[in-house]
Amino acid sequence: MKEIILTIDYELFFGEKDGSVDSCMIYPTELLADLLAKYDSRMTVFWDILHYWKLRELGGVYSILSLEANKIKVQIQKLAETNHDIQLHLHPHWINTSFDGQEWQFNLAGYRLHNLSQKNTPEDISTISGCVKIGKNLIEETINKINPDHKVNTFRAGGYCIQPFDKLSQVFCNNGIVIDSSICYGFKLDKGPHSYDFTRVPQKNYYRFDRDINVENPEGRFIEFPIGSIKVSSFHVLWWAFLRRLKYKNLKTLVEIKSDSSHEQKENAKKSDISKTVGRGLNIILKENYIMLTTDNSFREKLNYLIKQACDGSVIILHPKYLNLHTLELLENYLKSGHIRFISLHDKIKQNI
Repeated sequence: MKEIILTIDYELFFGEKDGSVDSCMIYPTELLADLLAKYDSRMTVFWDILHYWKLRELGGVYSILSLEANKIKVQIQKLAETNHDIQLHLHPHWINTSFDGQEWQFNLAGYRLHNLSQKNTPEDISTISGCVKIGKNLIEETINKINPDHKVNTFRAGGYCIQPFDKLSQVFCNNGIVIDSSICYGFKLDKGPHSYDFTRVPQKNYYRFDRDINVENPEGRFIEFPIGSIKVSSFHVLWWAFLRRLKYKNLKTLVEIKSDSSHEQKENAKKSDISKTVGRGLNIILKENYIMLTTDNSFREKLNYLIKQACDGSVIILHPKYLNLHTLELLENYLKSGHIRFISLHDKIKQNI
């Protein structure tokens, strides 16, 4: 049986339309948790804790936000009660985001954790030290009512923006954050604040490192569990693009958003619509292609191939906001077959890696 480490990013969309807590988070996560319970499987939930922090901060002014915060709290506690692993996921743009009574007004100037002040003031959420400490404490306060022994020791960066790590290393040490799962081998993006370069990181299921996430260090203080990355042929990429546009063109997520789509949805649509131009097609043919091990925007032929190629102990990423019934059916087929079991990062660590 192959064990796959299932991780989910528990968060809203952000952009022109953010979706609702019910449709992006509560409903799809409940369906997923119910499915995992049937087959004795678990997941690591990377909780976008600053969203919850903001809901609580403004809950006294807007009752709808107080209700949403309570729904999230109840679900997180239920997940913890059923032995799912709840860990830290930070999107610092929430700190300065406002609410107009109907919609969020996002301020993306603080998108990267690195953009916050480096002052050592753990009581100030606008600093790196404060953001990490307050986020960690808020998760533990929520979970410890269910599981007093629960510790937040694992991190995933918002938008995978973990570099340069040396700006974060001491703060993480001070707060007992010793595990990261933000990188994905072979991926690179340079879009201003949303940028990373994982083309030079170790190509392993996990490795130790210290101040530089690109350099393996057997004596390092931190352990990286990269999101799975599968090298695929140009034929596969073009074939999947063809299938997505024709066979699966009506495949929709569980999220119902009336507008065209959010910023993130548009970006992902652009990525999946590879065959739109000859130039992009040539680019695929000429370069090495790495595909992230994810259910997001996947379908039967693509996900079956990725799961088959993934090594035992690989990390898969899933966003509940992108879940659809097709994906849930595929996941159940994998579990029902007995060939795949999903475990959490906590489960993996307990195996004495």
